[in-house]
Amino acid sequence: MKISYVLHKSTLEADPNPYRAIVEHTGKATHEDVIQRVLEGNPAVSEAALEAVLKEYIKGVINLLLQGYTVCTPIGYISLSIKGGFNSKIDGYDKERHTLEVNIQVSPYLRDSVRSQANLQKVESHTPEPALDIFTNVNTDDIDSIVTPGGMGQVIGRRLKFDQTDPNQGIFFINGSETRVEIVGKNKGAELMFLIPNLDPGQYALEVRSAFGQEIRSGRLATLLTV
Repeated sequence: MKISYVLHKSTLEADPNPYRAIVEHTGKATHEDVIQRVLEGNPAVSEAALEAVLKEYIKGVINLLLQGYTVCTPIGYISLSIKGGFNSKIDGYDKERHTLEVNIQVSPYLRDSVRSQANLQKVESHTPEPALDIFTNVNTDDIDSIVTPGGMGQVIGRRLKFDQTDPNQGIFFINGSETRVEIVGKNKGAELMFLIPNLDPGQYALEVRSAFGQEIRSGRLATLLTV
């Protein structure tokens, strides 16, 4: 089975890589699910015996932590820390002011095993939003690179259509401040054609904003454009 991920726009406006991957988890596996997976590969072991061993293993980990040890396992490193401030060097632990925390750090074995065996696949986001695939400078035929102020621009993608009468929706060039495109010749879900506004020299993020229900959502071109 593959691990699915979707790309979402970063909230950092100046991020040179404006999209981030978020893993779409298949579901939530329980302790019982782990037991069954182990039994699949070890049919000679009974479920009762495996449960008994695991319970004793967990008791052993807890016992060692209570004795002040850091416990190193194939899954992770388990340690203790104390949360909360102390008034002076002679102040002591107080359950009303302090909390004993149990910390787990993933082990290199677990991390490296998952990374080396993972099979990833990109999937569509379940949250609908404008998706900008390609920007074409119609005047020069440059793709995802050059912007010509006063020329024509084209965006190919998905869920691009917006309400031109709503100033919160539309096509925006962003470079510190933002400039909204005022003249749009084609406003379709898969294609936008528009007159590029008068922009100062620099690099710009290209963003489309559209309403989905009562919410305005935005999508950005993955690359910055240069005037």
